[in-house]
Amino acid sequence: MHTPVKKLNKPLSIQKKWMVKLGLFTLAFGAVVGIYSFYQLNKYEVKEFIAQKIDAKLENVMVSGTEHLTAEELLKTFPLKKGDTLVGFNAAGLRDALSELDWVKEAVVERELPSTVKISIYEYKPLARLNDEDGLFVVDNTGHKITSIVSEEFKHLPLLRGEESAENAAELFGLLMEKEIKLGADVVEARYIGNRRWDIGFASDVWVRLPETGAEKALDVLKQLNQYKNVLAMEGTVIDLRLEDRIVLRLPENKKIEERIL
Repeated sequence: MHTPVKKLNKPLSIQKKWMVKLGLFTLAFGAVVGIYSFYQLNKYEVKEFIAQKIDAKLENVMVSGTEHLTAEELLKTFPLKKGDTLVGFNAAGLRDALSELDWVKEAVVERELPSTVKISIYEYKPLARLNDEDGLFVVDNTGHKITSIVSEEFKHLPLLRGEESAENAAELFGLLMEKEIKLGADVVEARYIGNRRWDIGFASDVWVRLPETGAEKALDVLKQLNQYKNVLAMEGTVIDLRLEDRIVLRLPENKKIEERIL
């Protein structure tokens, strides 16, 4: 019996050509990856070699991204003065030092030869003031304490009180802005009650008690009530929206009616 010969799908010469092409591509790709990896590993050494050869010295410091961080605070961390050598400049060390400053969320430091250090600062964005047992602080939307402040600073920001108020404020403030209630101009204070609900204070000295659940619906009711009764202009009034079936207005003692149920 004769062993059947397996037919080739393609002529042998064509298969060999494809194998050669594939091999060459693999070698080329590997060479590119190798060169890139070598460059990444050695680019600092290359730049350092150039800095030595040209005797690089500091002439310019370019800083971007600062709004609240002062030049004085930044310069305290900067280890060089004009004319100092840039050979051996420790960009990572300066970056780490800058990242320790209160307002700095992230810092990028680059040495640009022949004579420049470039610093890019990304600051925390202040959302509110926080008054807790440790003092008065500016916080961001995650509740991070950016820096301590005195009472007259950042008064355009609403004041937070209550345990975990800073961590939960972003959700409340997002809801208020969605309802076109302005922070700082309309809402000047927010108190987080029992880790579960909010009391919000308006510039008109009106306080609104929001429910534990359904705060969005309660704010819709508040907007409608204000359109018809102008309740947010009734100085000293407390508007209690915690109950689903009623709205309770507590008026100041000098008013004729101390409490009204709507």
